[in-house]
Amino acid sequence: MLLSTACAVPYPQEHKTQQQLLAEQGYVRDEAIRSIPNYRISGWEYLDPQNIILNGGARQKYLVVFTSRCQDLRWSETLATTSTLSQLTVFDSVLTRRFDSPRLSRCPIQELYLLESIE
Repeated sequence: MLLSTACAVPYPQEHKTQQQLLAEQGYVRDEAIRSIPNYRISGWEYLDPQNIILNGGARQKYLVVFTSRCQDLRWSETLATTSTLSQLTVFDSVLTRRFDSPRLSRCPIQELYLLESIE
């Protein structure tokens, strides 16, 4: 399992499309990928209950899309991932826990994408 930290977003942005949320962060979705090496993941950013951005080091970002809404992400400071052979894949999940609860929530991954900076 890999632990990463981020700041929780206090207000929902659920009325915006994935494309709008990414544009606000300065990104567009690029090609779909099969996996992300665990050693590249250094943090994360909340977009909405179904999408997060993983930081992959020197200017590389990845979009993670979940199969369903993962409500506890909004209130999480730390998350963990299951992984397949040291790679994060669409067969894995993100595990998260609200700051006020001992219960872990499992968020299965549906898709992974490279992100490209808007310049």
